[in-house]
Parts: sequence; structure tokens; C-alpha cells
Amino acid sequence: MIKFHQFVLVATILVTLPASASSPTKTETIAPGVTASFFLRPSASAKVQPDVAIKMAVGEAKKQYAQLGRKTVDELLVKILDAYHFNSKEVRSGYLVDRMTGALKSQGFTNFMVTLTGEGEIARTVGRDGSHYWRLNIPDPNGSKRELCRVSLGTSSVATANVRDLRGIFLRAGKKKLDPPTDLRSVTVITKNATIAMGLASSALLMGNEKARSMFSPLLKEGFGVILEDRNGKIKTMGDVTAACFEE
Repeated sequence: MIKFHQFVLVATILVTLPASASSPTKTETIAPGVTASFFLRPSASAKVQPDVAIKMAVGEAKKQYAQLGRKTVDELLVKILDAYHFNSKEVRSGYLVDRMTGALKSQGFTNFMVTLTGEGEIARTVGRDGSHYWRLNIPDPNGSKRELCRVSLGTSSVATANVRDLRGIFLRAGKKKLDPPTDLRSVTVITKNATIAMGLASSALLMGNEKARSMFSPLLKEGFGVILEDRNGKIKTMGDVTAACFEE
């Protein structure tokens, strides 16, 4: 049976359908298996053409991808890693999205979305046209065509971690036991900073349902939003971003 819920809640990504675009402005490969998609709306303050700005953003992401994991790349990242006890690999995809967003904003773009796939699923949106929010579909982490949630966002970062991706990580790491020790199927986090969103989603997934709820409870007053989906498809929402979710 399918239940329809209207929640004040959180969201994320990756079959992405912006309100005024059905396909990305451009899709680029950052590293083997890691792909970024850019959705840019016209910005009167843009200093360069979209292709030029995207090229700059991709160059920044490739540089940071090569550096992350070998050394700390900036002071802000150090503070985030220390404050939340993440490691650089847990937050790498979010950090790359933040750096690409910064590159586009530095060139005067004020209304766009950047998504990254291959190391978790993450998006960052900036701006909106009046009531034209960025619209994101959260996919079923089991790989079916079922939608988990649909969300409309203005300026936010959204990240999802799921057990399907973790199994792939365990397999590549040579682990014999491929089923991650958690009672959660997926965790989605929404907040302003993509680095923090990705780190919290990854950490919460491995913590399990009860510990994840305890971790997120004090963060809600700071504007965080969360979707927790357990192994049976039951959805628990925490936060204050409007979304429509479908529960098994």
C-alpha cells in the first residue's frame, strides 16, 4: 500500500527537475565515476558566458578532488572536519559541490543548481525566479523507478547517503561482509553547506535510526532538515522544508 504524506521536511536529489529546465546546461566528468551537472538560469550580473563559468567550476573541482585525501585544502574544511568528526572522504562530494558553487557565484551567477553523482548524491541550489523554486525528486535507493520524495527548494544544499552505495564501497574495499550494519536504507540531509550535509548523511546512515535521530534533534533549531528511511521503507522526517513523500 502506498501512503501519501505532506510533510514539513527535507530533501534531496538526483533525478533533478528544475522548475524552468528539463535538462542540464552541461554535464562534466570530474573524475572516473564522478559526474557534475549544471543547471544555470539567466543572471543579469553574470560576468562571463555560462560555458566559461562552468569550465572554471569544473577546473576547481578537479583540482580539489586531486588534493582531498592527501592534505587539508582550506581552513573552513579543517573547522568542519574537527567540529563534526568527519574524515575528508566522507565529505569530499559535498566539498566539491561547495567549491563549484563558489566558482559560479564569483562570476556573477545568482540562480543555478549543481549536482554531483558517484560519491553519494548531492545538490546545491542558489536562488529562484519568484515562485519558481528548484524542484528535486528523491529517488528510491533500491534502484527502482519509485520516487521517495519530491521537494521544492530555494537556496539550499541537499545530500543523500544510502546502503546501496555503501555496499559498492565495501566491495571495492575488499570487505567480505557487504551488508552495512545499519537499520536505515537511506538518509537525506538539507542545510546551507553541502560539505556538512554530505558528512552528516554518511555518518547518520552508519549510526542507525535511533542514534541518528538523537544526533539530528539538537541541529533542527539551526535549520537542518532530515529524511530517515528504514529498511522497510518507513519514512521519518525531521525539519522544516516542505516536501511530499511516498511511503511503502
